[in-house]
Formats: sequence, C-alpha cells, structure tokens
Amino acid sequence: MNEEPQGISEQLRTARQQRGLDLDEVLRHTGISLSVLTGLESERFDIVEPIFTRLALQSYAEYLGLAPAPLTDRFDQ
Repeated sequence: MNEEPQGISEQLRTARQQRGLDLDEVLRHTGISLSVLTGLESERFDIVEPIFTRLALQSYAEYLGLAPAPLTDRFDQ
C-alpha cells in the first residue's frame, strides 16, 4: 500500500482544520497576510519572494504545531 505523502498545502490546511481554526484567526495570531496564507494552502508559493514564502511557511507550521523542517525542506526542493 504505497500512499502518496501529503503536499505542503494539504498538510497545512488539514492541520488548521483539525484545530478548528479559520484563516482570519491564523492571520491574527501569526501576522501572515491572508493572501500569503491562502497561497500556502493552495500550492501558490509565488505570491511573494521565495525567502518570504519560506519564512511564512515556517511560522505557519510552528503555529499549527507541525515540525517546520520537513515542510521547508520540501519547499526548498
């Protein structure tokens, strides 16, 4: 049973939904703009410069209680 690993966006969205959070709440707690959060959750990583996307991804993952390194490593590839 070879299951495809979840993509970055799916992992973020699933973790947020499991915690019962909406994007507005994440924005208030992280300061990450709604357009960047939406981009991260829809595989649109070109919303801002890659360095800022990577930093937002790391912050978002930490806020959700996810290990940021596997996600940022995957983003870097």
